[in-house]
Amino acid sequence: MKLNITFIFFHTLLVLSSTEIVKEDPDYRNSHQSLIKERSAMINLVASATGTPEPTSPGASTMHCGGRLLGESGVISYKEYEMYNNSESCTWIIEVPEAVKIGFKLEKTGLERCCDHVDVTSLDNTGLVQQKPVKLRSSHTVFVDGPKVIVKFYSDESQTGLGFRLSYYNVTDLNEIINENECGGVIVRETGEISYKFEEPLESERCVWLVHSPNSTSITFHLREEGLEEYYDFVSVTAIDPETGTLGNDTRLLSGYGGNVTIQESTAVVVFSSDESFSDSGFLLTFSGSGVKTNPKYIYKLLHITEPNGTIEYPGSDRNDDEITKQQHIYVTAKSARFDPEAQRFIGGINMNASVFLRANDSSCVYDSLTFYERYERIRQSKHRRAIGQGRVWQKKAQIPKKNDTLLCPERFSVPKQEDFLDFNVDSFVVIYKPINKDTFESNAVVSFDYYYKPYQCLKIVQPLEDEFGIISYKENENYKNLENCSWIIEVTNATQIDFNLEQSGFEECCDYVEVTSLDSTGQAQGLTLPLRTGSPTASLTGSRALVNFLSDDSTVGSGFRLRYGRGRILDGNICGGVMNPMLDDFGVINYKANENYTNNEYCQWRIETPGWERIGFRLEQSGFENCCDFVSISSVTVNGTEIGLPAHLNYNNRNASLAGSTVLVRFTSDETATGTGFRLRFEKLPVFGHLDAQ
Repeated sequence: MKLNITFIFFHTLLVLSSTEIVKEDPDYRNSHQSLIKERSAMINLVASATGTPEPTSPGASTMHCGGRLLGESGVISYKEYEMYNNSESCTWIIEVPEAVKIGFKLEKTGLERCCDHVDVTSLDNTGLVQQKPVKLRSSHTVFVDGPKVIVKFYSDESQTGLGFRLSYYNVTDLNEIINENECGGVIVRETGEISYKFEEPLESERCVWLVHSPNSTSITFHLREEGLEEYYDFVSVTAIDPETGTLGNDTRLLSGYGGNVTIQESTAVVVFSSDESFSDSGFLLTFSGSGVKTNPKYIYKLLHITEPNGTIEYPGSDRNDDEITKQQHIYVTAKSARFDPEAQRFIGGINMNASVFLRANDSSCVYDSLTFYERYERIRQSKHRRAIGQGRVWQKKAQIPKKNDTLLCPERFSVPKQEDFLDFNVDSFVVIYKPINKDTFESNAVVSFDYYYKPYQCLKIVQPLEDEFGIISYKENENYKNLENCSWIIEVTNATQIDFNLEQSGFEECCDYVEVTSLDSTGQAQGLTLPLRTGSPTASLTGSRALVNFLSDDSTVGSGFRLRYGRGRILDGNICGGVMNPMLDDFGVINYKANENYTNNEYCQWRIETPGWERIGFRLEQSGFENCCDFVSISSVTVNGTEIGLPAHLNYNNRNASLAGSTVLVRFTSDETATGTGFRLRFEKLPVFGHLDAQ
């Protein structure tokens, strides 16, 4: 007995040390293979020397802390009805000979959810770890590679609870498996679940699943667990209407634990959408079909695309060999997308190939139909409908044929080959093809298109400017796309300063913006980057070159903008903010709306950069702003923008000031009450102890 206890203790230590989480670095795995084999050999050596008991017989269960189970199926029940202890660690080895996949289900658990876990780790025939550990969750089936698996229970030093009961079995029907963490796919089953990155960090993703419950008249979806960012990440369910061959208008949103949605069809498009802001975790969605569909009218052909480029080809009409059922096919194709915010953006596109759409053999003027959908912009849910909401996830991009194409009801409608027929905001789409029933089959009637993805490029130009001004007009009368990032390099020959005025803009001001940055002779950014919006449409930059960027986020879109730029002060002193550099002169002037009214709630900031100056003097030469509540302030700053000391305020009664240093911020601020005219502020180089005389 003593020998057996010693073996179990030593055996457990060896197993634990050899089954730590495998790093995904191939070099790490290869370097440890020989060590793991040595440990496995040591286990076998100790087992033979100590007379270890044979594995538990097939189908049996165990209630011990650790052990070895052999067979097609079995149960581990550990302290199911009693409290486990802190800092427990139990390990079981399960062997299912010849098993390709083994299914595990945590049927009952009282474990502390945050900190105590049951993990399963797959081993190959030699005992090498071949998959990372997978955490089991209540009533959720996990599939891991066979034929050997290590099950480990561990508790921390905080709270305890009741134990657990899990079952396992050899998965003989591989169609039962839904791959976890696959971004999208096809699921044909009466009941099932979608588990995606639960308790794992998310990226910016658009995952599309096609779910079909072939013998049901409705499907109910239940969001059982989720860690999504509230109001921004969500799961949506949209029914497919087989009568029209289109997506339904009843999209339902799921966000928040416990949400339920029922659709009155047998097929749905499930979308998971996350943005690039907070890195939360995924979700567990279960579904169950109900009702009995006898002699279904439609047969669904579902496809989820994983390749970035390819060709889809559909038959031009359905051939009905079964004259009794007259079943009609519905073809649904979906593509998912993931994004790296730091990488170059890609969009999806469609090239339409020469295709033929046939008319039905009746007077209805009904044709084969092909409908393309792209993902609609971000749906931000109201706090008042957190759990379940309605929204628009898909928008119809195109449908062939259009109504005007078939007004005369020709027998067939032909579409020529067309490059760049469509492009999508993101590389994610749904396509539904519904062929009509024909009494005869026409093999030459084919509908086909190519799909691809490509880098998104908007206008990037260098504009040498000899005249006084130029204009950038970008989609000012049409909608731009989400996640745009466009750049223009501006050159104004022999200029010492470039001024900008945003004359027209329709973009989302909270989150999309135009910004300008000064460039040096090598093309490197210098000084501040200044955003331009409706409330602050002007800026001024030092130098003869500048970079203009337009950026949009992943939320609401709008129309573009019109930006005027040019040499010197083309705006006649109405520039709200900028970088001032007196260059070879020893003085400069900020002239802001000195002879016209400013508005409420203005905030303008100028950065004065005077390398080599030790002290700067200021004189408010002209001012018409509200003396009590609107003001000009000046403050010294370091090179990185940190303010030094308290700012000095200038107004009608206090017109002069001087500051030490070579970099100063000048701010003009107005409140929500009365307004007036602006100001003219002169600054100049002073001796170390000098000041500007009042005039």
